[in-house]
Amino acid sequence: MKTLKNIFFIGLGIISVGLFVWLAKDIYQENKRIQKIKGVDAKVIKQLQKIRTAQEAYLSVKGDYCNDWDSLFHFIAAEDFFLIQKKEKIFSKRGIDSVVILMDTIGVVPVFDSLQDELSLRSKLEIERLKVVPVSDTVFTLRADKLYNGQRVCEVRDPAPLNPRRQKDGDLKPLQIGSLEISTLQGNWE
Repeated sequence: MKTLKNIFFIGLGIISVGLFVWLAKDIYQENKRIQKIKGVDAKVIKQLQKIRTAQEAYLSVKGDYCNDWDSLFHFIAAEDFFLIQKKEKIFSKRGIDSVVILMDTIGVVPVFDSLQDELSLRSKLEIERLKVVPVSDTVFTLRADKLYNGQRVCEVRDPAPLNPRRQKDGDLKPLQIGSLEISTLQGNWE
């Protein structure tokens, strides 16, 4: 009877150790998967921040957001920022003030040289990689428009998120910057 009892407890001990190992391994794998997803989301956010910088530069020069990748890449690679100095002079004639604004172009800086460090670009050949979603190698969707009241809007979105919570039936929206409803370039993670 005592040997049967010992065999029973040894078997129960082996089963409990096996269940513990299985549970620990499952928890470890789930934690590893969550960390991988967080890492992917961080890479996508970093890429969206670079695109936001490029769109802000485009807006400052062109007065509108860029609606297609080729135009944005051409802007970064081949266009220039003009350095302008503004001076205001106020003249008073018979009690009425007049303002004269004098603008002078001081110099020209290529957009690529200005944004190269912010966009982490080593050469102009890397500019086209801005549109690629890290890890999944899909292309961000880019849409720009004007609202009925003249406000400029732009949206850049991850079309196929790897994070299951950001997919179609998930509880989070896919990562994006901007909106087609209000004029902003904020990211939806901020």
